Amino acid sequence: MVVVAVAVNLRPAIAAVPPVLDTIQADLGLSATGAGFLTALPVVCMGLFAPLGAALARRVGRERAVSFALALVACGALVRGLDASAVPLYGGTLLAGLGIALGGVLLPGVVKAWFPARAGAVTGLYTAGLVGGAMVAAAATVPLMETLGSGWPAAIGAWGLLAVAALVAWVPVTRRLPVA
Repeated sequence: MVVVAVAVNLRPAIAAVPPVLDTIQADLGLSATGAGFLTALPVVCMGLFAPLGAALARRVGRERAVSFALALVACGALVRGLDASAVPLYGGTLLAGLGIALGGVLLPGVVKAWFPARAGAVTGLYTAGLVGGAMVAAAATVPLMETLGSGWPAAIGAWGLLAVAALVAWVPVTRRLPVA
């Protein structure tokens, strides 16, 4: 189900960093404060930018707003994979955090609109997707880094490809929906 595919992508950008945080700190010379800010930034984004989700949905429609959120997550994660430096790392984290904030606010409305008779069950499925995405990213980032052999940027940036795949699945489904 495409809703679960979107949900799976709302946590890897957060959960992929802690397993490689020591390596990031060592490579970039980050202080404990800099490392703490890096891990807190997506959560701060969720608090600051979540209110924009409803406004964006009113302006462009709920499904397009989810597409935009997923595109931000994908771009943010991919930007983090560009280079082992602070600018793409923090900039990509900010973009991904913004997308996570928007997607987290918008997805419950999608579930209620698309599955009114089964909203509780589908909410359970997308919540499992959130947790599953976080779990897989946390468990697989270090092995991914070792397999790719190109360091932490590629390992944390690779999660953007998962978001791109979800976006590729999401857009055609939403284009088949009747215009409200």
